[in-house]
Amino acid sequence: MNQQPKVVPALSVPRPFKTIFFLEIFSGTAGVAKHMSTFGYFAIAWDILLGPNYDLTIPSNLLLILGWITSGWVIGIHMGTPCQSFSRARDHGPGPPPLRSNEHPLGLPGLARAGDLRAVQIGNILMRVSVRVLRACARARIPCSIENPRSSRIWLCPQIESVLRLRCCSSVIVDYCMFGKPWRKSTIFAGVHLDWSSLGNFRCLGAAPGLCRRTGLPHQQLSGVNDAGVFWTKIAEPYPTKLCYLVASACMNFEVSETANGMWKLISAS
Repeated sequence: MNQQPKVVPALSVPRPFKTIFFLEIFSGTAGVAKHMSTFGYFAIAWDILLGPNYDLTIPSNLLLILGWITSGWVIGIHMGTPCQSFSRARDHGPGPPPLRSNEHPLGLPGLARAGDLRAVQIGNILMRVSVRVLRACARARIPCSIENPRSSRIWLCPQIESVLRLRCCSSVIVDYCMFGKPWRKSTIFAGVHLDWSSLGNFRCLGAAPGLCRRTGLPHQQLSGVNDAGVFWTKIAEPYPTKLCYLVASACMNFEVSETANGMWKLISAS
């Protein structure tokens, strides 16, 4: 096993590719990809933080990724799709007005501010990018997952709902406090060709209202900033390490199962 997880920026990999790879899109700290690397897989990351060439609002970039999928280079994908404009944080003032509602998950009609309209448009584009990747992986029998907070209105978008109805799609809810974090942060992981059973028991259920089942203490609220002026919501963005491991393991388990099934078919046919 590789003891030093290494994740390579996707567009820095020389062409033509030399090996199949795991891809983390909207990767942030690329926690899932790093664990795939420790399992011995070549892992690459795609995130706008890597440069403007990684902008997935540009159609040619999406077509590039879809080409990798259909050409058989990708063994698995995880997407931490940006959730900012889908958040419910703006539902209750004071502050800027909401961008979406349960009735209008694709954006409230009549948004007046150009910045708000642009935020909704970008959010919708990246949501549709995620849907196209999920559907491509569903057809190609490639494990692919998407993550967003449980409260995110991305789960109410018709395009996402259509993917969740696929027979090969499943989802699970986890609470970050059950991975050792002081905040609850209920989060949904959904995906195609994935078995989430290993994540099924990480829910903070059964404790007194407002208290953590693991610690018995109140959950830390993700509001305001810390002493350094960093928003707590930003601090809470990275997945807990064990959660990254379990998501990566779910992907690896499918790959191992598919390989074993392929070998068994060859043996049976010989």
